[in-house]
Amino acid sequence: MAGASINAGGGYSLNALAGKYRVAVTAIPPPPPGVNPMQDPDGYVPPASLIPTKYNRISTSGLTVEVKASAKNTIDLDLP
Repeated sequence: MAGASINAGGGYSLNALAGKYRVAVTAIPPPPPGVNPMQDPDGYVPPASLIPTKYNRISTSGLTVEVKASAKNTIDLDLP
């Protein structure tokens, strides 16, 4: 399993071994200022997903990518 975070400008970086991968994508807004989910996990209610929730699990996303060993890989996913 591999993972990456997307920065505010939409950029990302991921170190992954060559191969084919099934992909899940999650996108939620950050917590409001002054709220720390790590300090109060029981009182924090995660916000709604910014993308259709089918993309949140590899079993429902339908997304796959291939990382090639001999190339610079740029993998952009077009989601609604």
